[in-house]
Amino acid sequence: MSQEDLKEAVRKLEQELHQTEDLDPELRARLAEVGREIDEALGEEFSGGAGLGDKLRDLLLALETSHPTLTTTVDAITRQLSRLGI
Repeated sequence: MSQEDLKEAVRKLEQELHQTEDLDPELRARLAEVGREIDEALGEEFSGGAGLGDKLRDLLLALETSHPTLTTTVDAITRQLSRLGI
């Protein structure tokens, strides 16, 4: 996966957030915030992003049983961030 693939995964997450009606508002806000942080980190030539992986892993735990589709997307983003060293 490239940086563009990661950007596409973040866009997919945003779309899924808009389509998921029964998501806890706090979780929705946290996911949206992480998406913005990823966009910012990608714009900083991979120099930023400290802690994004940890934030996403925490969100994965919160989503696992209630929103499996979102979990899959967040997991893919987490793995890609790790590969890119973010």
